Amino acid sequence: PDDPAAGEVAARLIGRPDGLPPGLDAERAVLLSILTPGDERLATLLRAADPGIRRPALLAAARRGFVRTRSAELVRDEFVRSKDAIRRSEFAEVALADPAVEGRTLVADLLADPEASVRVVAWASLASLVPPELRASVGYDPIGPDADRAAAVERVRAALRGP
Repeated sequence: PDDPAAGEVAARLIGRPDGLPPGLDAERAVLLSILTPGDERLATLLRAADPGIRRPALLAAARRGFVRTRSAELVRDEFVRSKDAIRRSEFAEVALADPAVEGRTLVADLLADPEASVRVVAWASLASLVPPELRASVGYDPIGPDADRAAAVERVRAALRGP
């Protein structure tokens, strides 16, 4: 890093022993991704087959911001566009922890997911962001007919954009 203090912090984080609990390891990886461009620890955790490793990493990256942690593209590829419904659901569960609007947009995309289980999680995440007076009028039902759902997804997007 260009900042000597950030470089010192990064060096101390890198020097910490391995074998940390997954949540702490994820936080370390996220901080390193911010302080040290090119550090691959976060990417490795996000790609992990073990959900006990990748979920804490996904949540930690969301809390700090996918763009800020330089993980937005990887998260899009590994979770939002994954062939695995579990990974898509994992994203929908935590994406709103990201302060950026893009997370909301990507979760809204999952309202049209082919898997009902993913749609249910995505709607559970987004419903609280739709103003209560509009929630019933958007008419979104994650297990309803496809034709009704497609139109409702657009109404949800409009409600999220606001007036």
